[in-house]
Amino acid sequence: MKNLLMLLKREYWENKVSIIKVPVLLGFTLIAFTILSMLLGFNQLDININTHITPHIAKMACTTILLGVSTVFNIVLLIAISYYSLSALFEERKDRSILFWKSLPLSETNMVFAKLITALVVTPVATWVVMMFTSIIALLLATISLTLTGNPTLALWQAGTIFSSWGHIFLRLCLQSLGIFPMVAWFMLCSAYAKRSPFLLAIIIPIVLVILEKMLLPFYALGHFVSYQFQHLFIYWHSELSHYVTKAHQLSGPGSIITQGISIKGAAFANFHGLLTSPYYWISASIGIIFIAIAIVLRNTRYEC
Repeated sequence: MKNLLMLLKREYWENKVSIIKVPVLLGFTLIAFTILSMLLGFNQLDININTHITPHIAKMACTTILLGVSTVFNIVLLIAISYYSLSALFEERKDRSILFWKSLPLSETNMVFAKLITALVVTPVATWVVMMFTSIIALLLATISLTLTGNPTLALWQAGTIFSSWGHIFLRLCLQSLGIFPMVAWFMLCSAYAKRSPFLLAIIIPIVLVILEKMLLPFYALGHFVSYQFQHLFIYWHSELSHYVTKAHQLSGPGSIITQGISIKGAAFANFHGLLTSPYYWISASIGIIFIAIAIVLRNTRYEC
């Protein structure tokens, strides 16, 4: 366990750009564009200052802001995970740093598992944390806009909606990590095997195999398998993030947080249950485990690009 924690720290220090700096830069970019749009386009907004913001409208606006920010972060997160998975085992062969790490008393399994955990756990959690801070600033900017139009200043600050949305987004990220595990395992296998470009290898092989299956075989099993993997790239949106948040119980105070948390928990368990009881997912996950096992073997035998 100590070796695994040390390797996770190593992955963090060597990949701080994709794990921390990219989401932080994205957060600053979103905030800067929001401020710029307020400065340039505020006078052109068609807002009636006498419009009364009801609790329902405020809840919908708060949810829209939080989920809108999370959607942008998730797109960048998927790109970061893909890039990291494709380069994790390739770059260390390219710069020969693998020779140093192989000289240490560390198992190949721990090495690969540390990279897998970094891709599916550490990177999403870091992105989620940065997303929370960014969403708070976005709500603050929205509050300023409401104040300038004569609407209630604190209308958007509903603790139940904010915390339940954050929790819901976190659970969806967990669901997404489970869903894309086979694809990440395939990328890591290509990263361990490729001599030049893991990306081209990861894309060309499935395309060629699907075409050959379509031309030569009477069934289309591989094509359905590949399409099933791509569907999980969009599981974050298919799970309908806003559905359970907007249906949360209309209460105020601490009770709202508890009630909405229970609602979110039940909804999340339903989605996890649907994924984990699907035979297609377990077939995909089993193939993903095989990919990881092959990547471990290749890392032990393939030292150079």
